[in-house]
Amino acid sequence: MKLVRQPLLGIVALAWACSGSPDRKGGGSVTARVPPPLDPAVAAVMHDYHVQQINADSAATLLMDYSVRTGRPVDIDMDPPLRDAIIKEGRRRSGRTGGVR
Repeated sequence: MKLVRQPLLGIVALAWACSGSPDRKGGGSVTARVPPPLDPAVAAVMHDYHVQQINADSAATLLMDYSVRTGRPVDIDMDPPLRDAIIKEGRRRSGRTGGVR
């Protein structure tokens, strides 16, 4: 299974968001933000999907349920079939069946 981005530990890539501005002496300041740890429910879904115990459509449904229940987006790396299933599930839930807007 080929992932779109290189995952860390096969599930989640560690994202660093850095910003800073150099001072007049040539140095600089940098701040980094590390995302919170992966929720165990999301990790379990991704594990089951990775070992092919559930298909992309089932994983997408579970991940969307989690996102709706917690009010937070699921920020994980996805392979193309899972990404497509998430898009399809989102359209199904919003009543859209296809087409580009």
